[in-house]
Amino acid sequence: MMTANWKIQEFVGPEGLQQLETDWLRLIDEMEQPGFQHEYETHRAYYASFSPVDDNYHFLALMDDSQVRAICPVERMLKSVFRGTRSTWTLGNPRVHGVFLDLICPSDDAMKVFMPLVSKYLAKMQGCANWLVIDQVLEGSVLWKCLMSSNQISYSLDQCGESDVLNCDQSFESFLESSSTSQNRSLSKARRRSQKIGTLSHRCVTAQIALTRAFDTFVELEFSGKKGELGNRGALRYKPDQLKFYRELVREFGKQGRCEIHILELENRCIAAEICFKTGAELSSLKICYSESDRRIAPGFLLLEGVAERCCVDPEIERFNLVSHQHWHQGWRPETIPAHTVYIPLHRYLPAAILVWLLNIRLNYGHIPKRIIRSLLLKKFYEKVSL
Repeated sequence: MMTANWKIQEFVGPEGLQQLETDWLRLIDEMEQPGFQHEYETHRAYYASFSPVDDNYHFLALMDDSQVRAICPVERMLKSVFRGTRSTWTLGNPRVHGVFLDLICPSDDAMKVFMPLVSKYLAKMQGCANWLVIDQVLEGSVLWKCLMSSNQISYSLDQCGESDVLNCDQSFESFLESSSTSQNRSLSKARRRSQKIGTLSHRCVTAQIALTRAFDTFVELEFSGKKGELGNRGALRYKPDQLKFYRELVREFGKQGRCEIHILELENRCIAAEICFKTGAELSSLKICYSESDRRIAPGFLLLEGVAERCCVDPEIERFNLVSHQHWHQGWRPETIPAHTVYIPLHRYLPAAILVWLLNIRLNYGHIPKRIIRSLLLKKFYEKVSL
């Protein structure tokens, strides 16, 4: 296909997001495997909750004549590049922990031209950042495919994490057989321990009014644990923006029947809760918490197993996305997908190839001088001690 008509059109702030709603939803319908991070509702909830300055976030639409073919949400933020912290562009939703960032782009033709056009457009903006820095980019994502079709000297990659995904396109019995023996043995032991205390029950809450109550239950249970008052203050109750974001998501996805809050109860007392959102053939687990006082019966494990069973028996669900990468996921033998931080130079005067080369040296070898200095200092210290 000829690319002479490709161009970038910019939409700014909440009005820009609203103007793109119809095209955004159309593009999601055209994507093969859209995820939670692509959804229009996810982005609307983010901008409504975190309230970034309106002119700090933009939506760059790839146009083919008058039709929107792809969307790249970008926001201006301070991020570390080389040794300093500087103003950069990044992809939308950067303040939400655990949300992997991506483009909205269903077309292979658009993928081939999108990122070079986005980079050129951002580089030409007056008085703006000299870098596009994107955290949490999954291998195999739309953005990853765009990068793989671009010139390799135009960007730098640094692996920053991983994401675990369970295959649920099988019977639950097959799912358990593919899990590790020690994992199944641990779950059986946890169930036996729970039976000595009382009856376990697993509820899947989907009705909108009930979702509001279930979300409040989740927030209180999370606050009662190590993230709560006596812990590291990581609970949603300590983070008003995050709390508003998740409450908005539960409301928006709940209206469409695409939010599930799973509750594990022991004798009618909540001991674990998990917030999930459905997109296409995927169920994504965004938050999970459990009762610290009941950790001997592994309530988080038991609940996760129950949600996996729910996915396996539902013919519409093919994948259970655990989003994060945790050591306690590994007993289920998930597919583990690497995630990267992407650095794209936007400097108007310095060649991109030189900046990428220098950054690669910094990322790959920057730790070596520190090790040498540390070893020399330790050597001097031991020499003084031995005198």
